Amino acid sequence: MTKGSALTPDWTPSSKEIDYGVNLGFTVREVREVAEDMRLWAQANAHRPITQKSNWHRAFLGWMRRAAKRRGMRPSRHEKSYAGLADDLRRSR
Repeated sequence: MTKGSALTPDWTPSSKEIDYGVNLGFTVREVREVAEDMRLWAQANAHRPITQKSNWHRAFLGWMRRAAKRRGMRPSRHEKSYAGLADDLRRSR
């Protein structure tokens, strides 16, 4: 069993996590807002064992999925994130 760790204070979502959120229907700004919600929750509850995670990447994906369900959002397979658009631009050169 892997011992968990606390979320680092400077954690930010990766481009893959942003892409995942955009595919759920969030804007990039909304993904960052969900990330801030998770960061604040982790800091406010740092005294509790529940804030020790072995995989914060997976934890964040779960936060986004739950936030999308609460908002009644459906995954969008057609929208691209900024990271995806940047990849397209690099390939077209």
